[in-house]
Amino acid sequence: MNAPPRALAGVAVPPAVLARLETLEALVRKWTVRINLVAPSTAAELWTRHIADSAQLWPLAPPEARTWVDLGSGGGFPGLVIAALAAGTGRPAVTLIESDGRNVPSCARRRAPWGWM
Repeated sequence: MNAPPRALAGVAVPPAVLARLETLEALVRKWTVRINLVAPSTAAELWTRHIADSAQLWPLAPPEARTWVDLGSGGGFPGLVIAALAAGTGRPAVTLIESDGRNVPSCARRRAPWGWM
């Protein structure tokens, strides 16, 4: 597993958030082997290509936003990263919507151990 940077796209990452993102990284790697959540060609760059790329959206969320909806969540990006960053801030609630039933069980399993989404 790559050692992640302490900042993502200009967003300071407190230790609790970093731990959430590392959990996400481990679970995506585990599930990608089974159901191809991310393309095999991008798996080696999971942190920079998917997690950091998703995190760059966080500063764009208006402070008054109460809900973030990720339509077509697929492997959970950017929704799960935004949820990790939003946890503990009181904003926004994150909802992932995915029509492909193969991805839904993995999203549910990734949410269950966290308790922050």
